[in-house]
Amino acid sequence: MEDVDAARLSRVIVELRRAQRIHNAAPSPVPRLTMMQKEVLGCVAAAPGVGTSAIAQSLHLKPNTVSGVVSVLVRLGYLERSTDVRDRRATRLLLTEKARHASSLRWEGRADRISAGLAHLDDTQRAAIQLALPALESLRDALGPGTP
Repeated sequence: MEDVDAARLSRVIVELRRAQRIHNAAPSPVPRLTMMQKEVLGCVAAAPGVGTSAIAQSLHLKPNTVSGVVSVLVRLGYLERSTDVRDRRATRLLLTEKARHASSLRWEGRADRISAGLAHLDDTQRAAIQLALPALESLRDALGPGTP
C-alpha cells in the first residue's frame, strides 16, 4: 500500500476551505463570524452546557481569550450563559435558537457549494470521495477536538 502524501492532503484541505470562503463572499443572510467564534460555537454545539475553561482546553487557547469570544457571541445572541446549579461560580454555555438557525444556513450553503463542485466530477471521482469520507472523518477525529 502506498503512503498518503500528508503535505498534499494538507494543501488540498486548506485550498478547499479557501475555495469555500471565496465563494462565500456573496451577501449572506447570516453575519460572518471569525474562525475562533465558529470553533467556540462548535464546542458548545458538541457539548451543550460546557464551560469556558473546557473550551479553552479543547481549543488550546487561554481561558481569558475564550471568555472574550464568548462575551461577543452572547452579545450577538448566539450563546446564552446559565449558572451551574452545582457550582454557582461556574457558567454553562448553550446555543441559542438564533445560533442553531445560523449554523443550519451555513451548513446548507456549504453543502450547496460542494454539491455544485461534485457535479463537475465524473462518477469515478465522486465514488472515490464517497469512499474516502469515513477515513477523512477518522483523520479529523485523530487530529483532536475542536473541529467545526
